[in-house]
Amino acid sequence: MPKIAANEPQGQLRLGQFYGEVSDRASFSGITLSDLAHTCERHLPAHSHEAAFFSMMVHGDYSERIGSRSIPYRSFSTVFHPPELVHKDHIGAVGVRFFMIEVQSEWLALLQREFQRLDLSPGLCHGEAMWLANRLYLEYDKQDQLHIESLTCELLAANSKARIIRETRKPPWLAEVVEYLRAELGRPLTLEEIATKIGVHPVYLSRIFRHSFRQTLGEYLNSLRAESAREHLAFSREPLSGIAALCGFADQSHFTRTFRKITGTTPGTFRSLINSRFSRSRPAHG
Repeated sequence: MPKIAANEPQGQLRLGQFYGEVSDRASFSGITLSDLAHTCERHLPAHSHEAAFFSMMVHGDYSERIGSRSIPYRSFSTVFHPPELVHKDHIGAVGVRFFMIEVQSEWLALLQREFQRLDLSPGLCHGEAMWLANRLYLEYDKQDQLHIESLTCELLAANSKARIIRETRKPPWLAEVVEYLRAELGRPLTLEEIATKIGVHPVYLSRIFRHSFRQTLGEYLNSLRAESAREHLAFSREPLSGIAALCGFADQSHFTRTFRKITGTTPGTFRSLINSRFSRSRPAHG
């Protein structure tokens, strides 16, 4: 397994500095966006970054440890890292590609003055924050500074808001609801079916779920379906009608409307943009 080269960064990494190879980079007044790749298996030593950053794993095999905690990654997972967070990484045999969103301290200070409960703890992004990171990945090469800065601010705020919501005390059976939705997203579901499965009244289930997740069961399920569709669009040649059926949408029209509402783009455009990014990326070595 390759060792760390002598000329690679060590300890705390400066803004824009990474292990691996950066194939593309854009900077916008304290925000740095980078395409990063490793093409072979390797272990990276414990290190930190001076800037806060979001890391989106576009594709590959990767695991990360923060102390005793392991962060699970899959395609398009996005994880927030506060400044100076020490972590260790393992790149698997197929390598890995990342989209990195680094944010200098000035942006965090502005948001902390605006949002008293801004959460800067590390962890996976969910909901709106996850989709905002996706939009940055698809749109950053437009070189529209105001657009990039706006999306990044929204991403930071949405990520913090999602953490606060998730940390609010919730009934333990809500985790069973989410697990059931994930397991059955490929077919039509009813409120009564879910409530019967969990063993609570449908009205109570609906009210508690909306209070806890700030969206209805249907909206949450559609977001899960869009997540699943995103991977099919990126890594398969399945036609849109087939993906719609696999992911539980009523038909291709429903798939298109829902996907555009959640992601800001249509399934066909998303697939084209992803394919374009993949084809332009140069292979990295190391």
